[in-house]
Amino acid sequence: MKKSKGSMQILGAAIVVATIAVFSAYLIYQNIPVFIKQDAERLAREYIFEMEQEGYLSAENMLSLKKELEDEKCKNVKITATNSKVEYGMHIYLNIEYDTVLKELSMEDGLLPKFKDKTITVPIPNKTISKCTS
Repeated sequence: MKKSKGSMQILGAAIVVATIAVFSAYLIYQNIPVFIKQDAERLAREYIFEMEQEGYLSAENMLSLKKELEDEKCKNVKITATNSKVEYGMHIYLNIEYDTVLKELSMEDGLLPKFKDKTITVPIPNKTISKCTS
């Protein structure tokens, strides 16, 4: 009996599909922290604009910012900011740090790749000038 060539083509196609699936999953997992950082930077920008008008970051706004960042999947959020009112033209700052989990592809214990979690701290520094006139 003659062996069918179709079975080898199906096996080859299955290997290609599996490789593409693993590579696609890896790319998606690698971009999730980028999307989280974009959202965190957007929130920081909104609050820094408010700080320009007020001259500082109030305790209520700091709690609100922390809650919004945690809603965006930021873990262990630390916020330092100008917390007392400053005059027009003086420097104000808003520094945010949070932890995020990266998925790393590792080839431990066998042939199949596995995702391994790696936690990193992401800083978002902001500095501007107060426009508060009152």
